[in-house]
Amino acid sequence: MTTFGERPPPTIVEGLYSFQIGGSEKLGALLARSLRERGYRVLALSFFDDDGPIRAELECAGVPCHGLSVETRSRWRRATLPHEVRRWCASVRADVLHLHHGVTAIRGVDPARRAGVRRIVVTEHADLQLRTEARYRWRVRRVLPRADAVTVINDELYRYFARELAVAPPRLHLVPNAVDDAYASLRRDPAARRARGLDDAYVFAFVGRLVGAKDLPTLLQALAMARGRSQRDLRLVVAGDGTERDRLRRLAHELGIDGAIVWLGAQPDGRAALA
Repeated sequence: MTTFGERPPPTIVEGLYSFQIGGSEKLGALLARSLRERGYRVLALSFFDDDGPIRAELECAGVPCHGLSVETRSRWRRATLPHEVRRWCASVRADVLHLHHGVTAIRGVDPARRAGVRRIVVTEHADLQLRTEARYRWRVRRVLPRADAVTVINDELYRYFARELAVAPPRLHLVPNAVDDAYASLRRDPAARRARGLDDAYVFAFVGRLVGAKDLPTLLQALAMARGRSQRDLRLVVAGDGTERDRLRRLAHELGIDGAIVWLGAQPDGRAALA
């Protein structure tokens, strides 16, 4: 527990893309819970929806949540978004705003500054949209100088932000993704393996969203190649859901490996699937 003396604990807002299950959302939720346990006042703000499994997880842990539902807003209501962000940040007296992804930075940095938020940190988790959409890249590059710090999760992103987006130390930081301590104590669950016919199999696992950016067709092709060359019973367990689900199932059938894949669907907690 962090102590703050006579001062009230700082208020930290985790600015998430959504309340759905995703890598950055799970990381934001982990940070929110950890910071709250250390004595900070923590809230979560979702930019693109208002409800989902992550909201339920956070509220169960005592973290208040607010959703802006950008994707379902009318054109007029989207125009009022900066004013709503500013008013909300001011109403909760946010000291720190931690924004995940450039898309939330575009919508959150300037309103938060006008609300008097003292520190703004932007964390980027991926570069696909930055590399492929020139207008988006221009908007992100324009807003980043008004953040106090920018963090990225791997070396490649660090080099990209330094070279292409002109963000340099000491404002640019490499902070690899955190892993919940609970993962370190995972133990294999023999009963779960038996229930899925995996007793004697050599099992690969994927935990994440089934979307194009994850390049899962390459994983399926690799599994097909490996099964053709190995004498072991190689299987793949896929924990996740997304827009590419049906396409991936068709590809697995075409590759002749649909019987070698266990599709678990979306999992609120990836630890159970890994066990």
